[in-house]
Amino acid sequence: MKFLLISNNPSMVINFRLDLIKDLQKRNIQVFVAAPTLSLDTPDCKKLKSLGVVFHNIALSRSGLNPFKDLVLL
Repeated sequence: MKFLLISNNPSMVINFRLDLIKDLQKRNIQVFVAAPTLSLDTPDCKKLKSLGVVFHNIALSRSGLNPFKDLVLL
């Protein structure tokens, strides 16, 4: 089974969803994280990679209010 976690801030995934990620992995669920500004050299991505999480950089606006842009993103 696979689980996709979408966040508008990559550091918040580590700070607030780390227990969720670990629990899902204990249940043999593959975890994917999609967030903006993810790059391989950031501490957040290094932490996610060390946990075996697959991450994807997406063009999500952290402060956007346009639902059509969000629809295009999806």
